[in-house]
Amino acid sequence: MLETLSDEELMLRLKSGELEAFNVLMKRHKDSVLNFCYRLTGRREEAEDITQEVFIRLFKSAESYCPKARFTVFLYTIARNLCLNYLDRERRRPDMLSLDEEMEAVEKIHSKQPSPSEELERKMLMQTVEKAINGLPEKLRIVFVLSLYGGLKYREIAELLDCPLGTVKSRMAEACRRLRRKLEGIR
Repeated sequence: MLETLSDEELMLRLKSGELEAFNVLMKRHKDSVLNFCYRLTGRREEAEDITQEVFIRLFKSAESYCPKARFTVFLYTIARNLCLNYLDRERRRPDMLSLDEEMEAVEKIHSKQPSPSEELERKMLMQTVEKAINGLPEKLRIVFVLSLYGGLKYREIAELLDCPLGTVKSRMAEACRRLRRKLEGIR
């Protein structure tokens, strides 16, 4: 029954104390929020932690929730702010490998069975694309990730970022232009 309700209706149910509504919201949006956080941070473990914090904050904000905008704008605002806070903290830290990067390096060293060449090519391509996306300036990367991985429409992104719709469109166009340039030789 709850699965058929809109996100906004679920938040209102949560606000009135129906805890199962939160489970439905989390099940519905956890993967996309995780993907969004991963695309902004570039680190799986940190993205998982941030995703948990997003849903903790969502739960805590249920009492004050007022459906002025679409739920996804509300949710991704929380996620974006937490990711930006994480990135700010990371900029202030000395360079170190993340746990994911360390584990991947250890696995490569101890791996007894080489992976097939197609898998290696695919992985290298994905790393190249991720590196290109992560190399975008923050303003362009956020718009690109919200649109492509978050599935938000330009109008929703403009609302989330509190900027004009034209700005979102131009940032997306510039992000695509830069990515095309960086990935020009790749098929």
